Amino acid sequence: MDGNENLLTKEVPPIIDGFRPDLYYEFNSLLIIGEAKTKNDYLTKHSLNQYNKYIHYCSRYWGDAFFIICCPWGCTADMNIIIKKINNKYKNKVNIIILDEISGEIKCKK
Repeated sequence: MDGNENLLTKEVPPIIDGFRPDLYYEFNSLLIIGEAKTKNDYLTKHSLNQYNKYIHYCSRYWGDAFFIICCPWGCTADMNIIIKKINNKYKNKVNIIILDEISGEIKCKK
């Protein structure tokens, strides 16, 4: 979704508490918010704030909410710890999926 050509020609995800996720899907009682990170930006203050805002937003959703985070394999262990810690703040209400190019999908249990 990133890039001026997409911003000008396609529908973009809504801004959530000051941040625009890479992926936003809502239909019936399902909400999915997705974010992709590189090894250079997954631990920045900006990224940590995004994770917190998106998980908080999902935790308030009335139906089933999923937060999907994509990161390089070398960041997966750190990402799992970070995301679980944030989700714990919101009583683990959000379904979390962490994707990387080697392991595929790691689900953090609610």
